[in-house]
Amino acid sequence: MRHSSRLRVLFAVTVTAAAATYLYACSSSDPAPAIDDTPETGTPDPPNPDPPKPPADGGGGGDDAGDLDATAPKTCTVNPIIDGGAPREIARGQFLDGPHWVDALGGLVMSEFNTATIVRVGPDGGALTNVRAPFGNGQPIGNSALKDYLVTAAVQPSRLILTALPDAGDGGRVPILPDGGQAPNDLVISSSGNMYVTDPAYQAANPQRTSVLRVSPTGVTSLVQSFIAAGPLPLPRPNGIALSPDEKTLYVSITEPKRIIAYPVNADGSTGAGKDLVAAADLDLAPDGLAVDVGGNIYVAEAVAQGGGNPNRGVIEVFKPDGKKWGAIPIAGQRPTGLAFGADNKTLYVTTERNLLVLSVACEGIR
Repeated sequence: MRHSSRLRVLFAVTVTAAAATYLYACSSSDPAPAIDDTPETGTPDPPNPDPPKPPADGGGGGDDAGDLDATAPKTCTVNPIIDGGAPREIARGQFLDGPHWVDALGGLVMSEFNTATIVRVGPDGGALTNVRAPFGNGQPIGNSALKDYLVTAAVQPSRLILTALPDAGDGGRVPILPDGGQAPNDLVISSSGNMYVTDPAYQAANPQRTSVLRVSPTGVTSLVQSFIAAGPLPLPRPNGIALSPDEKTLYVSITEPKRIIAYPVNADGSTGAGKDLVAAADLDLAPDGLAVDVGGNIYVAEAVAQGGGNPNRGVIEVFKPDGKKWGAIPIAGQRPTGLAFGADNKTLYVTTERNLLVLSVACEGIR
């Protein structure tokens, strides 16, 4: 997730959804579901006078020729997984999710779903401190940042919440899901201010469809794609979301039936038709949170599907931009939920249902 150079949307709009018990619902079913390829809707955005800015300088992990040119975007061509770099616990919480490094707070911000609070921890871990508690009416999940605001996807009722930084005051709400919002889960914000949001509808009662959405810098909400169930196949659940280093590709993990989709992103922030980048057969477990490094490698937090095998087994798998797998990092006894890079860009934070883990990687990440 990345920071934007400006903030344009501060509309006070709340979309409610029926309350339901939170489940980390996933399935290891392999058949591809039927998809309602609804194109983006809503009022077209006016031309953007400020073109998207290039990705922030991140650094590379290999001896790349591009690293010699200070003006060129940095990259990394080596395997980002460090042998023997097992994750270690640095903090504990009650169902942590939505990690995002916030410079203004000097630490990692997360949602503690079970206590309905947004919490912070320093780079080396320790006790969690409250950023916004009590959270109020609703429960936070995914987090990102937009200029001087933390943006949080919240449910019960469903909405996006803006929290002013660094004093954590209420910044208002942004409109979302004009087609009948259900339960937003995760989000990523481009350098031009486009917000991309997953809505797996986990907390909605008897959902008939799920979706991926875009909120433009002018506040227009549109569909990236909507999904419907087909016959005996489960309703697809879009979950994790991330952008490529050049912001020309949007990645979305589908927790069930498991796969990862890549969408081309146009210059105005709109998206084209998505294509499967990583198929079910190439994913060890059900995918959740995503992160990306300067080489375009995609990090995927995965856990055993509900009701399938060992309920406490997890893994972080890393894929190249073309979908080929670099390898995997086991997460023993844990179900990872989200991923984020820290201030040094080579520290990867992993939230789980019980704690916060940390590990080092060879390529610099994008925050």
